[in-house]
Amino acid sequence: MTSAHLPGRSPQAAQIALLDELGLTSPRDDLDAIATEVAHLIRMPYAMANFFGPAGQNFLGLHQPAPDSGLPQVGRSMKLTMGFCPEVRKSGNTLILPNVHVRAAFSSNRVVDEMGMQTYAGVPLIVPARRAGTHKDLVLGTLCGIGQEPRDLSDVTVKDKTRMELFRDDFLHHLFAHAGLPAPS
Repeated sequence: MTSAHLPGRSPQAAQIALLDELGLTSPRDDLDAIATEVAHLIRMPYAMANFFGPAGQNFLGLHQPAPDSGLPQVGRSMKLTMGFCPEVRKSGNTLILPNVHVRAAFSSNRVVDEMGMQTYAGVPLIVPARRAGTHKDLVLGTLCGIGQEPRDLSDVTVKDKTRMELFRDDFLHHLFAHAGLPAPS
């Protein structure tokens, strides 16, 4: 039994143990490549493989425009109070915001205010409770994309949401295979 499988662990302890077990402690080239695939899949200039640690959000996979593009550069970490991924973590559901200003709860946020981000699409990386060693499923992180231009609802289709969720499932298998572990089921 691995450390992530110990019964009775708190979600935070299970999260830390599972991140360590999967080798998700620092940025990796394979995760950057996956973030690039996500950016192309959802047609956004920024994409992240975001994992929640005790100190905040960690973009271990990151795709962003070139420094000379004139668009803001994103660092590899962010507080848990910033952005939209914490909402995905809390709800455990996919969140698609073609225009963040349509919903008051999302229209003022440091990512919106400081970087001008106006659209978001994110899917939770869910590890089943049985595998996480917790009483309920664990949201290990998110795959997400952000952009500076609002989109029409017709631009964010059910097909896009489905593609992101299928990509997410393949990504979870990749994470476990990379660590030499069986994929969660």
